[in-house]
Amino acid sequence: MGSEWGNFLPQPVEEKQEWGPFRPEPAQSHVDEQEEREERQLTKQLKDVLCLPSCVNGDCIGANTCLCHEGYHGYTCENALCNPECMNGGVCTAPYQCECPSGYKGDRCQTAVCSPPCENGGACTQPNVCTCPPGYKGNHCATPVCTNGCQNGGLCVAPEQCSCMDGWAGKTCETRLFENDAMQQFGAASTHPGRVCSAWSGRHFLTFDGRYFDFPAHADCSYLLAGDCIDYNFNVMVREDGECTVDRCTLRIDLRIRDTDVTIQHKDGHHVTVNDKRVSLPYSYQGINVESTGAYVRLYSAIGVMVSWDGHGSVYVELDADHHNKTCGLCGNFNGIDADDYRSRSGELLHNTMEFGNNWRMTGADETCPFVPFDTPGTCGEIPRDELQELFQICSVLSESADFRPCRNAMDPTPYVHACVSDLCSCAYESRDECLCGALTQYSRACAHSEVVLSWRSQDFCWHECPAGKTYEECGTACPRTCRNLDSSYACAEHCVDGCFCPSGTVHHGNDCVPETNCSCLHNGREYQPGQTTRQGCNQCFCEGGKWTCTELDCPATCSATGDPHYVSFDGRRFTFMGDCQYVLAKDCGSGLFSVYTENLPCGLDSAVTCTKTGTIVLKSSGKDVMVTFHQGGAVSVANVGVTLPYVQDDIVIHRSSSMFVTLTSPIGLIVEWDGETRMYVTVSPDFKGKTCGLCGNFNGNQLDDFTVKGLPETSVAAFGNSWKANADCLDVPRDQILEACAVNTQRADYANSMCGVINSPLFAACHRAVRPESYFKECLFDVV
Repeated sequence: MGSEWGNFLPQPVEEKQEWGPFRPEPAQSHVDEQEEREERQLTKQLKDVLCLPSCVNGDCIGANTCLCHEGYHGYTCENALCNPECMNGGVCTAPYQCECPSGYKGDRCQTAVCSPPCENGGACTQPNVCTCPPGYKGNHCATPVCTNGCQNGGLCVAPEQCSCMDGWAGKTCETRLFENDAMQQFGAASTHPGRVCSAWSGRHFLTFDGRYFDFPAHADCSYLLAGDCIDYNFNVMVREDGECTVDRCTLRIDLRIRDTDVTIQHKDGHHVTVNDKRVSLPYSYQGINVESTGAYVRLYSAIGVMVSWDGHGSVYVELDADHHNKTCGLCGNFNGIDADDYRSRSGELLHNTMEFGNNWRMTGADETCPFVPFDTPGTCGEIPRDELQELFQICSVLSESADFRPCRNAMDPTPYVHACVSDLCSCAYESRDECLCGALTQYSRACAHSEVVLSWRSQDFCWHECPAGKTYEECGTACPRTCRNLDSSYACAEHCVDGCFCPSGTVHHGNDCVPETNCSCLHNGREYQPGQTTRQGCNQCFCEGGKWTCTELDCPATCSATGDPHYVSFDGRRFTFMGDCQYVLAKDCGSGLFSVYTENLPCGLDSAVTCTKTGTIVLKSSGKDVMVTFHQGGAVSVANVGVTLPYVQDDIVIHRSSSMFVTLTSPIGLIVEWDGETRMYVTVSPDFKGKTCGLCGNFNGNQLDDFTVKGLPETSVAAFGNSWKANADCLDVPRDQILEACAVNTQRADYANSMCGVINSPLFAACHRAVRPESYFKECLFDVV
């Protein structure tokens, strides 16, 4: 037997030359390498001698011949190469690298730079020059354009969109909406059969013409519920908003009324946005009113469209007869014929509910909205026959119970019975009572809409609990009295609605019900509690039961001449008059106790523009005439002799009332203020009411007759101003004097808009309710241009 380790005996090892492959070369190889390096260096030097001047970014390959490295060109390869070439004066400083001049950027300096950047889709076409899209103007396209302007104090906030003052609406704020702080009601009369389309529970629809159908709308899709497909004045879209079950399906409504977008949804309560800005209710904008009434958020508009949303899964669209045969969408065509309601976008008559519903998907550019399959089963498809019969028996309360009998002649319950069964089929057993009550509520609402009010709820059946202090009504007023609308004689034109209402003797105030005597008052956006006061001029106003009661004292009035110059009369009439002369600003035309003159002289770069430069006051003092002159810089002279301030003579006091103003006070009831530059204010006591004349008017409380010349009304500002020249030798201002400075100096209009825009900015927002900024903005534009 062999050794156990026999196979592992050590084998003979071949002798190898250790370090053999790494033997050092003979010393001669080092000499060869050194000679080769020297030869290459000498060759390069010889070549450089051949290229004079030498190659900068390349190799000399022959007599004065350079082979340029990549990215360079030129006789000595001195120029960097940029391909494509640098644009707009850019310099190629390294291969394919452009150094751009101020105002441009980009790898080829091809892009102009605007700082600040162009807004609202404007294109920067030259350095700091924006080419604005239609609807915008200004250096940076920040100013919207309203071609026809905004009337009655409205502000242009977007292209062709005016933000109107409270109480005004319309494209240019030309329509008055409010009378005595009450919303004007739009829509049809109290009964509207055949004008309402209903959608509820995410799948049930009843068209304007009375056709009922079920369509299981997809949760990821928006659908056109109703739209104007002739004049395109409105559309109403719906989609599920979050999780949707039969017993609690919440919808989101997106509306467009002409150029205004409104979204109504449930997010932290009722969430309403208008043109992407959240608003509080009630709200009014361009003929659109949105309010919360009973269980609903209701939108109604001047074009005869009303949309009601119950805060969950029911939405109702109601139209005036003007929209007859003009509509499209899931609500049908509103032509009184239910058989042709299934029309497609192209007008084709469809015969399948699923095809009809899918046809009115409104998919956004970034949305995916799948079709609902044609063979989608109904909610009752898998319910056993005996159980289905039981559900029909439960829902037949609509057609059999005495509680609903009064409505059956006015409203066929059959569609609502089918909807009720459909809802119960998909409803969890423990939620069936809630589902049943929801289904019965739909029929009750339809009955109330047809002026049949049912009384079918009880403490044990579908009872509706309300917040403390409110009671549930099946048919409550759609125009409940609030602390902001206390007029008990106001006739509500809308049909009733269900929900929680304040009991008799109280009114709505926010979410509460309060006695009318506890209502607060509003003034300039500020709330005042009962008993609090505020001042209106010299009068004291008291808040009593939501209404203001004010004293009726005659108050002093102030007239002003400011800027280029602009005038405001004692009665509040504003006008601009650029005369180059001395004028009677204000005068006692009854007893001759005072006269105030202003001297207007050319100012600025344009000699056609004048400004108030001095003011002269002549008044009776101790039986004699005293002449006081206010000069530029605030200097004062009396009888042409300079005086130092304060100055007192008899009963006249002149003092520096602030760092800017000098003020003259006289016991006859006259105060004159001068800022030393271009602003003068004249205040007179009520004793002069109806006795003044001059550019400041007659102080009679009626600004319409301020322009009077020789006892006759005058419509021309120029003619009125010329009539009060104190020097007959001065030239008259032409009747056709152009007073639109921005139209004349168009090159400065953008600059003026930019500078004066601060008046409309949030910086002065706190003052906007008390003092409307529009006239000041307009006068600023005139002065700056």
